[in-house]
Amino acid sequence: MLRFKDTPKNLPASTCRCLRKGGPVLVTELKAIFNRFDTDKDGRLSKHELRNAFASLGSRLPGWRASRGLKQADRNGDGYISDEELEVLLQYVLKCGTCRRKTPGPVPITEAQLKATFKSFDVNKDGRLSKEELRNAFASLGAYIPRWRASRGLSLADGNGDGYVSDDELDDLVKYAMKYGYTIG
Repeated sequence: MLRFKDTPKNLPASTCRCLRKGGPVLVTELKAIFNRFDTDKDGRLSKHELRNAFASLGSRLPGWRASRGLKQADRNGDGYISDEELEVLLQYVLKCGTCRRKTPGPVPITEAQLKATFKSFDVNKDGRLSKEELRNAFASLGAYIPRWRASRGLSLADGNGDGYVSDDELDDLVKYAMKYGYTIG
């Protein structure tokens, strides 16, 4: 588990805020968020953990933000953000204003919830999802570019090539979508 110092250098907690819809994010909140995403509890953040953290903050391009954050803050070049490097990462986060959460503390969506969400967008109830239905589903999940996400999901999940994601292909679509850290809340 990462142990964070009270405030990053040059960033007093009372004045450092990153604006989001619904109010500002304090440095202490950012620390807690990044701490929560140290999922393997090894005391450092991997690129994958950073991507999930940026996604929870509402970053439109969490993978890109994770790469940039790692490049900015990984001073020893080991590919991870350690406790000592976290201060630089927080400065980067505050500088670029990536905090866009709609509500505090979003909860990651489960595979079952994601599957139910996709099924709910089968508007004609034919047991399969068209590209347009997928686009609407990804838009409801908050995808930054839902049309592209739908095209990509369709190409990966459509095993029989009929241009639709059927119920038996839905697990592949869910597996694809789970990589992007969609949340509830």
